[in-house]
Amino acid sequence: MQYFSEIGDFIQRAWAKTNRDEEAFPDIAQQALAESPPPHDLPEAVINDLLTGDRDQTRQFAPTGTFGEPGVTQYHDDEFVIDVYFWNNAIPAIHNHPFCGCFTILRGRSLHDVYRFEHRENLGSTVQVGKLSAERLSWLAAGDVVPFSLSRYPLIHSLVHVTNPAISMVIRTTRTIEYYRYFPPYLAISMDALNDRHARQIKMFRWLKSAGDPSFIRRLHQYLSTVNFETSIRTLSALFDPQINDELINVIRKRHGKHADLILPAIGESINLQTQNNYRQQFSSDETRTVLSVLMCAKDRTTVLRLLDEAFPDDGALSVLERLEVLANEDAETRQSFARLVDGTAHDDVWQESIFRALTLEESAM
Repeated sequence: MQYFSEIGDFIQRAWAKTNRDEEAFPDIAQQALAESPPPHDLPEAVINDLLTGDRDQTRQFAPTGTFGEPGVTQYHDDEFVIDVYFWNNAIPAIHNHPFCGCFTILRGRSLHDVYRFEHRENLGSTVQVGKLSAERLSWLAAGDVVPFSLSRYPLIHSLVHVTNPAISMVIRTTRTIEYYRYFPPYLAISMDALNDRHARQIKMFRWLKSAGDPSFIRRLHQYLSTVNFETSIRTLSALFDPQINDELINVIRKRHGKHADLILPAIGESINLQTQNNYRQQFSSDETRTVLSVLMCAKDRTTVLRLLDEAFPDDGALSVLERLEVLANEDAETRQSFARLVDGTAHDDVWQESIFRALTLEESAM
């Protein structure tokens, strides 16, 4: 496609002048976007290019399903690519950017959640232990550009796409070093796929569990007493069950010591986020999705009100929240939670959990 060929060729020429210095790449990519902003109809052109099937497709960088719903590579130079990502409801995991480039929003509005990770120790070559802290939460809209690199523009983030649909574009180098997914509050796990044998073993445990096989627990105890810490985390995540979690942690603790106690908080946080996102998916109106996205991401009332004031400058946060109390319908607990959020009488660590707990209970009763 002409647009991608033009900016890709521009980046190639400019980057060659730096001897392909990766830390120079983000500025070059940003310059390319500044001089040739993506046209408004670019997403439609990408869709047409993918679906017409009248020519060879650009070599795709990432396997289907790894990023985007879907993601489409539009330019591939071996050392850098230009990808366009189409989003509906997926929430990208918190991850770092151990490569260089920039991303931009083509369509819609997104919440950009940026984090800081204080590394404390390694558990093998695939798990890091530290403290993950939220650094800033802000809006991104069409045309906004965010650079990233290994040292000049380090980035650990999650991008929650609020409107449905939303579309983003990334220009990035292909070389990747120490790519991690982060699980609040303490763990980071390598993005590398689990080896095929362990992946199949975990699937077999899921089958044994669903089949009610009497050997399931015995076999699982034996397995967890031998595998590394990363595989223990992935196994518990796949088989998460409040009825057996504690006894499995005890097995892991015998092999990995105190670090076993970091697993359940990380998995629980991930499950809570997915539960909240499942509820958000039911709604199509931008106003409702915006409020629920903010409630899902913000850690305190002050941030909720700031983000909603920015999103709805004509109405203001409190007015929008009062209107959205309709989400509670007849549920007294949810109405009370919204009211406390509006008037400020709820503690910051209570209102978010109580609103989504009540909304989720209401959803399950429907």
